[in-house]
Amino acid sequence: MHHFYGTKERLFAAAMSLPLVPSEVLTAAFAEIASAGHAGQPGPAGTGEQLVGMALTVWESTEVRGVFLGLLRSALTSEPAADMFRGFITDAILGPIAAAARSRDPAGDADEAAYRAGIVATQMLGLALSRYVLRLEPIASAGHAELAATIGPTLDRYLTGPIGAT
Repeated sequence: MHHFYGTKERLFAAAMSLPLVPSEVLTAAFAEIASAGHAGQPGPAGTGEQLVGMALTVWESTEVRGVFLGLLRSALTSEPAADMFRGFITDAILGPIAAAARSRDPAGDADEAAYRAGIVATQMLGLALSRYVLRLEPIASAGHAELAATIGPTLDRYLTGPIGAT
């Protein structure tokens, strides 16, 4: 298995016919954001805004959309599918997000970085469910830029701002 696929995530992506490996896409996106000088900086091209825009672009690609919707729907109705999806999300999505959160504060707590990644996931999964599964208006028909500008600052706060009780 490792000889042909390298990682469990690559095997999952191949089995699900995903044309990309999410952790590789996220890692590349975070590297691009950091090299552009936006890491940890709020503003029009903030990390959260770029993440929302990237996710919407990936989710709406023809190759990904059907698989993505199938995984979401299955996870909502089947505990074994939810377990599988949870493991995939944890490894492929939350890991790179936690690493990005931690890179802004290398001396920071790994548990806090994982928590930050988890709360980013709540926002993004809520967006995906609202837009693609429930098709709630006006979210379902909103433009990428509008959603990114609206949700991005929230993700920036989740990644770098104060969290918890203050």
